[in-house]
Amino acid sequence: MDYYNVLSVSVDATDEEIRIAYKRAAMQWHPDRHRESIDKNEAEIKFKEIQQAYNTLSNQILRDRYDRLQCNHGTHQSPREQEREDEEFDSWRERYYPRGGNVKWKTTITLDVALNGGKISYTRKEVRICPDCDGVGTYLVGCKHCGSTSRSGRSYCRFCNGFGQTHQYCKKCDGDGLVYETITNQINIPKGVVDGSVLVVKKLGKQSKYFESGGVNGDLEIKITIKSKDGFKFTGMDVTGSLKVPYSLALLGGSTEIDLPTGKKALVNIQPRTNSGKKIRLSGMGLVNNLGESGDLILSVLIVLPKSKRRLTDEQIKTILDLEA
Repeated sequence: MDYYNVLSVSVDATDEEIRIAYKRAAMQWHPDRHRESIDKNEAEIKFKEIQQAYNTLSNQILRDRYDRLQCNHGTHQSPREQEREDEEFDSWRERYYPRGGNVKWKTTITLDVALNGGKISYTRKEVRICPDCDGVGTYLVGCKHCGSTSRSGRSYCRFCNGFGQTHQYCKKCDGDGLVYETITNQINIPKGVVDGSVLVVKKLGKQSKYFESGGVNGDLEIKITIKSKDGFKFTGMDVTGSLKVPYSLALLGGSTEIDLPTGKKALVNIQPRTNSGKKIRLSGMGLVNNLGESGDLILSVLIVLPKSKRRLTDEQIKTILDLEA
């Protein structure tokens, strides 16, 4: 495709000449000006070619690259050679336009989602080409001065230059040609994520500022935090919590069975004379990641005194004091 021919400008046209030519061509081939279905289809194709040509020739780096390709391939080309040249340029253009930056996002999920997988919602805003004006910023309305007849007396209407229509700023985008759109994506959380896991979702990050010309979005980096459950907290693959131990068990030692938030049970051995605050680690009883690796269960002993209000006998008091001696 000869971009200079599309805009009807010479190869040495200035930036201002290209801008004026683009506006003139966009007005002529805007699909809203062609109501018949056949003409409208042709206009849509032409309008896209005009936008593509302007996006290239209005960028000095892209224009230089395009001129070099045209010079290297020459002006007399077969359709296949022209198609290959267009593909080569399009491929280069995609590499040239910088992708958007990555976005870091923290979110909290339930233990059930971490263990079994699930979905979470991610909402973001993106700039889109205005659907009402196709990014032009204006749309055509009948000229109110000539009643869309294009004439005023014996002369062409000076307000619409004889077109019978005038441009009006698009109300949806306020003439910018762009609108913000709120998009909600459902993101799959795989089975086996653990607290602190980072998931990378392609193309849900920051939008490329060259999105109109094919620039792709960056990536979304999701840092996972698992919500505490039943008094247990999660750090990486480890599960931490408190273990309430009766005074007698802490003193004499023994074992007790507890329910874990994962639905499993754990048998915990208590050594004699265990103090409050002592850490007990059960290897392999934590969370299991997607590689099959297991974390640990870490329990902090909390000694619970008897609830009985019965008065101790002198002999019992003496025994307790002797134990502390």
